[in-house]
Amino acid sequence: MVTYKLWHLDPDTEYHISVLLTRPGEGGTGPPGPPLVSRTKCAEPMRPLRGLISTDIQSRQLSLQWENLAFNLTRCHTYSVSLCYRYTMAGGGGGHNTTVRECLAVEHNASRFTLRDLPPYHSVHVRLSLANPEGKKESREVTFQTEEDSKYLMESKL
Repeated sequence: MVTYKLWHLDPDTEYHISVLLTRPGEGGTGPPGPPLVSRTKCAEPMRPLRGLISTDIQSRQLSLQWENLAFNLTRCHTYSVSLCYRYTMAGGGGGHNTTVRECLAVEHNASRFTLRDLPPYHSVHVRLSLANPEGKKESREVTFQTEEDSKYLMESKL
């Protein structure tokens, strides 16, 4: 039994491999053997997602965008993207601050998302997570500031 190793194959790709026997002389090539159908494993994502920016900032929502996903980045057909954010709310009446943390699944192949129901005039810390069966890459955290809410300002002055 002879072992042969194939190199430089793409991750998460199906290959059909047949053996072809040859010998010198006329008629020395036989028909290919039955194909072996095999799929390579996924590879860990290449790197974290980049280019997280805000396309619209309002008092209670942030519209975000980042680079488009491609197979050379995900390195697997099965992957997920999560958008994680956090912000801190001051405790009323001298109470303790509360940190709100949430991670949301992003639709497959999406490169934009809108966070809603945020508190006005707060720093919101956002990061993206790209995961597949072989690993996970998280982007650096980016901080955005929601706008002041004119209705909120009017009520607080009364």
